[in-house]
Formats: sequence, structure tokens, C-alpha cells
Amino acid sequence: MKLSSLVLPSATAGLFCLMALSSPANLVSNGSFETGDFTGWNIAISPLTFVDGGPSGSVVFAPHDGNYYALFGNTSVDAIDQQIATTPGASYDVNFWMNDQYGGSDLVVKWGGATLWHYSSTSPNPSPNGWVDVDLTAVASAASMDLSFFVSTQTAFGLDAVSVPDPTGLGCFLGSVGGLIAIDGFRRRGRATAS
Repeated sequence: MKLSSLVLPSATAGLFCLMALSSPANLVSNGSFETGDFTGWNIAISPLTFVDGGPSGSVVFAPHDGNYYALFGNTSVDAIDQQIATTPGASYDVNFWMNDQYGGSDLVVKWGGATLWHYSSTSPNPSPNGWVDVDLTAVASAASMDLSFFVSTQTAFGLDAVSVPDPTGLGCFLGSVGGLIAIDGFRRRGRATAS
């Protein structure tokens, strides 16, 4: 088999993987709440959780991105959750932006029912600049994992831009790069033996 017949398919596969890697699919549905409601989410505990923002909405904080965000403003525990399709054993990047600008909030993030992260604020203004990026790593133990946010606040707590990127794009890209390196090695070895 000629080396050139291997290079084009590998290069093409690498290009498609690179394009997928540049914008991996978000496994979270409606992670920025841009539908203006909780489409894709289950309101697990309190019906008092609501989406804030938009052209005609009252805005406690400006959204981190887009026009909307989830605003928790109840003194009891509010919770939203969503089932995420996963590959058992794979690692996932769980990313979101939170705003506890006025302090007094408590957030528990759960992955598959187990606590992934706990944020507690007892002092005022723990995030004086507003939105704070939170980036966590979670491993899937099943083909579907539940991602939950439990919030208790005395004031107001914002959640926006929730994402769990599909990790398969990175493996595809790295596999294609490895294939291209191997093909280049074969090509160089072929030149050396021909000399």
C-alpha cells in the first residue's frame, strides 16, 4: 500500500477532529437558560427558582452571557438537575459561572448523586466582581449521570453558562495526530532505506 493513500484519509480525519475540538458539543441542554425558562432542566425541590434577565425581565445582576441566567432567591433550598449522557470511566469537565455578589449563599454541586463541590459563604461580598468561573472534573460511573445544583441563599445567587463538553473530540484529535506522526515516521524510514 502506498504511503500517499494513507496520508490523505488521516489528514482529513485530523482536520474534522480539529474542527470538532474547537467547539466541542455541550452535553448540557439549555446551560445558559437562553430559552428564558428551565427547558431541559428538572426543578427538583423548590418552584421558587426562576430565570432572570432578558429585554423585559428584572435583572438582579447582568447575565454572564446571553440574556438570561438562573436566579435563586429563596431562603429554603432550591435545586435544579439534568441527566447527562456519558461514557462510563470517562472524565468530564463540569464548568459553570456563579454569582454570589451579596454573600450568604450555599451551593452544593452533585454528580451522579455524590457531592462534587461545595461552596459556602458566610461573609458579605465573597465575589465582589460578580460572576466567578468554576471548573470541576468528574468521572462518569454510568451511561447517564445526574448533574444537580442545590442552592440556599438569604439574598440572591446566579448560575449561568453551565457546560459539560463532550470529551470525545479530544481523543479523536489526539488519535489523528498520533496517526500522522506514525505515517511521517514510516515515510522517513522509507526514504532512508531507498538511499
